[in-house]
Amino acid sequence: MTLADIAKFAGQIPARIRPAVQRLLPTLREFRDEAGRTLFDLPKAPRPRAETAVPVRFLPRYDQVLIAYQYRDRIIAPRHRPAIYSKNGIIEATFLIDGIVAGTWDVATTKTEAVVRLLPFAKLTRADRTAGLAEAEALARFVAPEARVHGARVA
Repeated sequence: MTLADIAKFAGQIPARIRPAVQRLLPTLREFRDEAGRTLFDLPKAPRPRAETAVPVRFLPRYDQVLIAYQYRDRIIAPRHRPAIYSKNGIIEATFLIDGIVAGTWDVATTKTEAVVRLLPFAKLTRADRTAGLAEAEALARFVAPEARVHGARVA
């Protein structure tokens, strides 16, 4: 994460956070992103190889990944922001494919049924669709364990 990301997360401006980060520098590892910004991480944090398969993941509304970073382009294409961030402050639930926000999701529940609906930003590959639906059904079971029927669908 960048200095600006840390400041955003802390609700501060970078100038107020910089002295604390500088004191922590001996305990941090520095990297550069594609734009040349300095990224900070813990020295022993896991760093999977670029070719490592990343499972489909679901983020709830208002997840800190969608809020706390100044630079979100690493996981959200700017053209998809309007579908995630509404003008009235709602931040939609999203799902990630290969670590990138690929769409939004919602869940419909009744006394007997829970169905997670995927709303992808683009057509999903067969593999991504299969993985997304499997993970979505697991999410339906988690959200409504009392339901007799659990399912998932792509809108």
